[in-house]
Amino acid sequence: MVLSVGIVGLDYCGSTLMNNILSGLPDCIGVGESHWIVDRARNERQSGRCMECYQTPCPVFTADVYELLSDESKLEVGEWWSVMAESANVEVIISADKRPYHFDRFGVPDKLLLMMKDPRSHIVSWCRRKFPPDEKEKVHAYHRGEVSDMLSEDQFTTALNFWIRETRKHLDWCEAAGRDLGVVSLESFVSDGEGTLNSITKWLGVNNDIAALRFWETELHYIGSNHSVKRMGKDRYFFKTVKLDERWKQVLSDEQSSRIMGDERVVKLLERLHTFVL
Repeated sequence: MVLSVGIVGLDYCGSTLMNNILSGLPDCIGVGESHWIVDRARNERQSGRCMECYQTPCPVFTADVYELLSDESKLEVGEWWSVMAESANVEVIISADKRPYHFDRFGVPDKLLLMMKDPRSHIVSWCRRKFPPDEKEKVHAYHRGEVSDMLSEDQFTTALNFWIRETRKHLDWCEAAGRDLGVVSLESFVSDGEGTLNSITKWLGVNNDIAALRFWETELHYIGSNHSVKRMGKDRYFFKTVKLDERWKQVLSDEQSSRIMGDERVVKLLERLHTFVL
């Protein structure tokens, strides 16, 4: 019997990191953002292929599996997960498709893991991609963790309202889905990686393996997501590490930071999220 686990969250919530860590656990595989197999025409940067194997044959996303998954009409709702699990010969499949829309299409997973991130960090991550600096070098500087441009008031307000709206939408959907819901913060992996992973494995009902935290040493096979671990540049902020994303301190003013954490809507959402923390 396949156990399906859906990682839920906004873009840049840490879903790729979670997918890759959990993929290192016994009898588990993280398949990434599998929706790109059928949605690749929407984004020219997405091939719908395994990010690690890319042009070489993939032992999980084989030609036969890829052909079957490329046509949603061939599968009943829920079969999406079992096809990949059978190909990988595992009992637990982790999806980082994130959006409720995708899970409604392919089948709501048995367990939902909602990724939580410091809203200041999350808002800046979203803004740096939604409103990138005009100069490419400044974009690269941000990815290296160096000084970056501040946010304009319009950018800040847009991002804050987006985070509130989308976080509420995702949490509402999770609560209404009627599945076992757990919440994990990206920051918890930094402060206590072993303890957090142990809590997750108990919740999943699988064996733990602390080596999974060194995800860059795991044989990975996943679709989409932000980057390929093995091809990530050494100068990138998160190269071969699990560390706190504090780049927001270089982007937000003290006043903006205080407005985020003092916003009543943000406070209420964080309180709701904390009731499900593993």
